[in-house]
Amino acid sequence: MAINIVEALQKRLGLRSVEKIDVNATHQSETMHPEKTDHAAQAAVAAVLVALYRFGKSDEGAASLAGTRPGNCLQTIFDNKADFAVERVASYADISQEEARRLMTTAADEAVALVHGNVGNECSPAQIKAYLASQRHNILVYLPAELEMGKILDDTALDDRTNKMEGPVSSFMHFIENLMAPGDRTRTEAFRRDDEFFGRKNS
Repeated sequence: MAINIVEALQKRLGLRSVEKIDVNATHQSETMHPEKTDHAAQAAVAAVLVALYRFGKSDEGAASLAGTRPGNCLQTIFDNKADFAVERVASYADISQEEARRLMTTAADEAVALVHGNVGNECSPAQIKAYLASQRHNILVYLPAELEMGKILDDTALDDRTNKMEGPVSSFMHFIENLMAPGDRTRTEAFRRDDEFFGRKNS
């Protein structure tokens, strides 16, 4: 069974304060244990991993990850959206954009290293796609909706509260979602710019 990439990344970064999102919280932006949560780490880890999942679900993205090694992975997985993501993480965590970028850059490099370590250094794009698909629910239960990563990554389903629900029935449904999650779009399609959303951010 594949390791849980969120738990593995927390351990690799020495973090003990990234918590699952409380599905009963307004807009699902707060964690189940807010008193224990490091919101900077929460936002950085969740944002990076959901971008890694989204990027690696396309054929082109998975092929790129197969040949990628740690070093500026943040730009790779977010493509032209890294600045918007950094802004959202900084706002959510109430930290500077410089600090947010530092945290996210470290998390991105370590996350890509984890993928290679779990799949194998000679991994194929197909293996990367399969592994990241299996991690979809593991990642989304930690993703604060306030980050609006679904809008940034052009996949609003990522912010759906049902992704954060757990239990026997929910777990089965998430298993089906993982199998059915789209993975054949090109990188251009996967990162299509939402002019209305980004125009609002720049206004």
